[in-house]
Amino acid sequence: MNKIGCENVEEAVSVLKKGGYVAFPTEASYVIGVRGMKNTLTIYSSLDKALNEINLGPIGRILANKLWPGPLVLKSGKKFITVSNHPCAKKLIDNVEGKLSAIYLGNAATLDDLLSLVRRSLYSLNLAIDNGEVKFRKGYTVVKVEGYAYRMLVEGSIPFELIERIIREGIV
Repeated sequence: MNKIGCENVEEAVSVLKKGGYVAFPTEASYVIGVRGMKNTLTIYSSLDKALNEINLGPIGRILANKLWPGPLVLKSGKKFITVSNHPCAKKLIDNVEGKLSAIYLGNAATLDDLLSLVRRSLYSLNLAIDNGEVKFRKGYTVVKVEGYAYRMLVEGSIPFELIERIIREGIV
C-alpha cells in the first residue's frame, strides 16, 4: 500500500474509480473511502448537498445546521451521514461527485491507528492519504434521528449534553 499527501488526491480518485479502497482523514477520524458500497457512512463535502439529498427530519436538520461540517454522524433510517470540511477529505470528495461512501472501523486519530484497525478487519487498503493527526481525537458522536425523536448512539468529540442543549434551543 502506498502513502500519499493531500496534494496528490488525483491518485486517490483514480484508485476509487477503479473500485479500490483509500484511507483518508476527516475532522474526527481516518476512514476508508470506497465508491458505491451500501450500508456505510456517507460523507458529503457540503451541508447543502447533504440536506438536499437526505431527509433528516426536524431534529436532524437542527443538529446538521449547528454541527456540520464536523465530528457528528447522523443515522437516519439505515443511512449514516456526515459532512466533512477537512481539506484532504473535501478535496477527495469534491472529485467524486460531492459524496463518498466510507467504512468507519472506529476512532482512528492517525493513519497508524487506522492501519492497526485494518489489520484486524476483513478490509485491505490500496492507498492512504496521510495528513497527520485529526482535529477531534475522540472521534465521531453518532445520533439516530427520526422526525422529532432522537437517540444518542455513540458519544465522541461532541458531548451528549451539547447535543441535547442544541435540540432544546432549536425546538423552542
